[in-house]
Amino acid sequence: MDELKKMIEDSFYTTVGATAKFVEHITDNLDEYREKGKEIAEKGKDFNEELKHKAEDFRDELKGGKKDVKSMLEDMTDEEKEELKEALLNDGKKAK
Repeated sequence: MDELKKMIEDSFYTTVGATAKFVEHITDNLDEYREKGKEIAEKGKDFNEELKHKAEDFRDELKGGKKDVKSMLEDMTDEEKEELKEALLNDGKKAK
């Protein structure tokens, strides 16, 4: 029974000590963590802006119409062209 009491006591003190060490570490490095958080937030904003511009560019390309379709066809393989042809002839449904 004394052994169990000792194990529980040791576990308790270990937990309290680890928590104190963690709080001490966070407190000592708070400014560093704050700056790192700001840096990551700025990178996120920059990434969002870049993504937004890419999406707008892609939308503008799609609005281009015939020219874009023509360039898409030029990039397609013969097999892809054949599949597209079949889909168009069958109102978008795959031939069985």
